[in-house]
Amino acid sequence: AMAHLALIRDGRSKGLEATVIDDIHAGKGGEPLPPHVRQALVEMLTLAGRHEEALAEVEQCLAEGKDGTWKAERRRILARAGRIGEALKGCNDSQFRSELQKLAGRHADALDTLAKAAAKKSAEAGKWLILGDAQAAHGQWERARNSIRMAMSLEPKGDDARMRLAMIHLAMDRGDLVFNECSPPAMEEAKDAWLPILVDAMIQGGRWHEAAGLLEKLQKDGFDTNWIASKWLAMMRVRGNRDGVMASIHELTNFLPGDPAMLELLADQDAADGDPA
Repeated sequence: AMAHLALIRDGRSKGLEATVIDDIHAGKGGEPLPPHVRQALVEMLTLAGRHEEALAEVEQCLAEGKDGTWKAERRRILARAGRIGEALKGCNDSQFRSELQKLAGRHADALDTLAKAAAKKSAEAGKWLILGDAQAAHGQWERARNSIRMAMSLEPKGDDARMRLAMIHLAMDRGDLVFNECSPPAMEEAKDAWLPILVDAMIQGGRWHEAAGLLEKLQKDGFDTNWIASKWLAMMRVRGNRDGVMASIHELTNFLPGDPAMLELLADQDAADGDPA
């Protein structure tokens, strides 16, 4: 059962939930289930859509005085089962309420809950960051950008807000705004988390010489060769210089033109460009 559970959690196998549930019940005998096995059983019942059985297990745990995370888990199962009123009853944490509404498929309500929480505590940068992240996850880029900007105005030196805003600009294909608005660190001072952002911003903003210099530096510093090659490819394609792509990737990776890894890099970039070729 535990081996199957690992496969399901890793996304490598679907439809095995019922097998795991049967295996757990078969090995139960007359003994109580260990806590981690009971948690796995509830998880599999929930994934299988057997919400009433999952709730029964959780209620049993609560009746036995095993609190821990079971109260929160009960709310999540109720939300997944569409019983959102019961799930939200007595829940005053705005972020958790939003999570429950999302689990119930009420995405607009989930965003509205976070928006109201941010407006209520408008001086808390963290509330605006949470709202901006949720809006970005739903593709509401302009709203997300405004929320993150609000967080930045409250904490101008906060790295989290500046990085989030930079990533939103990149998602909107406005790499030029990364440098104009996000105050990124200088190339020589940038930490690892900023480096991919800087590369993409330079490419989108047409700062080819700087992008090339940074990619060369990252190559010397031992960054992932395939990632660097993909960025060279992206820059060359943006510049309309696909003819030099093969030679540059071969120089970086030693892939031959027909190498499957070379073809995969090209296919990934074609997909990113919306080109089926």
